[in-house]
Amino acid sequence: MTKKGTKKKHRCCHCENEAKWIVMSSSKGEYSFYCAECVPRGCTCNLCDLEFDGEPSKDANVIWWTKADYENNFTKCTTEEELLSLSTKTRQPDSFFYEYLDEKGRRQPCCEIEYEKDGFEIMGNEYFIFKKDIIEILEGHKLKYLISMEYAKDITKLLCELSAIISYNEICQKFADITHRYMKMDGYHKPLNIKFYRSVKYKMRNKKFLKDLFV
Repeated sequence: MTKKGTKKKHRCCHCENEAKWIVMSSSKGEYSFYCAECVPRGCTCNLCDLEFDGEPSKDANVIWWTKADYENNFTKCTTEEELLSLSTKTRQPDSFFYEYLDEKGRRQPCCEIEYEKDGFEIMGNEYFIFKKDIIEILEGHKLKYLISMEYAKDITKLLCELSAIISYNEICQKFADITHRYMKMDGYHKPLNIKFYRSVKYKMRNKKFLKDLFV
C-alpha cells in the first residue's frame, strides 16, 4: 500500500517488487519493468577485453573467458549455465575477455536495458532531452571515428529526423533499434559499436530533464 504523499512507482512485471530496470527497445513502443532479481542478465555487449579496455579495475569482481572460447564456443551455448561453465573466476594464463559482476556476483543486464536507482514513478510527466545536447555528445565522442561507416550513417540520418526537444524514452528506443543490428555483426567494428552505444547512452542519461506533460 502506498503511503499518503508518496508517488506510485512501476512494479516488476514478474514479481510486483519495485522496478529498477526498464526494457526500452521494444519495436511496439511498449516497455517492460523489472526488479533487480528478475531483470534478464548476461549479454556479450558487457564483455571487455584486455587489448581494447586494458586491465579490469583493481579489486573488481569479474569473470574471465579465453579468446578461443569466445570465438569457438559462445554461439554454441544455448543456456546461461553453458556459457558460465566456460568462464573462470580467477584469471588464467590465456584469459582475454572479462565481464564485471554486480555486488551479488551476478552478470549485468544488457546495455539496452535502462537502470534507475530510485525506480520509475507513475505520473503525468516525462523526461526529455535537447537535440543540441545529443549532437554535442555524439560529436565529442572519441569513438565516433572508430564505429562502422554504416552505423555512423544511420545515426546521422536519425539526428536529421529529430525535433529540437525529444522524449528521452523515444530517443533511447530509436538509438537502441538502430544499434541492435550493429551489435550482432561480426568483425573489427562490433566491440567498438557496442562500447560507443553504451558510452553515448550513459552521457544522454545525464542530460535528460523532467517536463510536465500537462503544462
